Amino acid sequence: MHTDDNSSQNSGTRDASSQSATARSPMDFTSPYAPVDASDAHSLVRPLGLTAISVLCILAGVLGLLVGLLGIAQTFLSETIANFANASAPSGDMADAQREMQQKIQAITDQYFVPSLLALSTKVALAVCLLVGGVGLIQSKFWSLQLLRRSFIACIVLEVAYAILQGLVQLKTAPVMQEFFGSIASNGSDNGAPGSAVMSQMMSVGMIIGVAFMVVWALIKIGIFIWARLYLGRPLTQEYLRSQSGAAH
Repeated sequence: MHTDDNSSQNSGTRDASSQSATARSPMDFTSPYAPVDASDAHSLVRPLGLTAISVLCILAGVLGLLVGLLGIAQTFLSETIANFANASAPSGDMADAQREMQQKIQAITDQYFVPSLLALSTKVALAVCLLVGGVGLIQSKFWSLQLLRRSFIACIVLEVAYAILQGLVQLKTAPVMQEFFGSIASNGSDNGAPGSAVMSQMMSVGMIIGVAFMVVWALIKIGIFIWARLYLGRPLTQEYLRSQSGAAH
């Protein structure tokens, strides 16, 4: 009797050991390259970073669509808006100086019309990719990983190119705005020279602040894109998405 009991206990122990060897704990990250059994796919814990990247991509996609479409509309309508502003402006030396300033700024804008339109159109296309990829990542679709990793590279290139483009536009428009805002301030103040100097100083400070903010914001976005791409390239992340996609079938 004791022999039969011992043999049954040993058999149960062997079965439990074999089950524990084949089953993988959700928190067992010691072998990230090991394949996952389809029956155990649902037991894997979703990486927290996937949810964060999904939300960021959806937000970036929606905002990118709005900014890109508004930017394209503004690019096409900038001359119409400038002409309307000039027509409604009052007459006088100050109004004439303002019209001349707007005409020179419009000429600079026209000079960069094609690069600006290409950059904004690319922004809209990448915003769609981020939005679609973010929704797919929420649903744990493996194809979203490849789409987003490629989109992140394109976003980094676009951020650098767009920052250079905006910097060139700022370098050309800043002297025009400084000159004519100083002229407007001189014509509108009782003591012309101090007013002109103050206005020119304010324009210089405003330009520096604007450029600094643009550069810092671009660097923050590039940093997020790099982190997200590296996170999606982790073996654990790819393993989770692959297992979930396989389990869905």
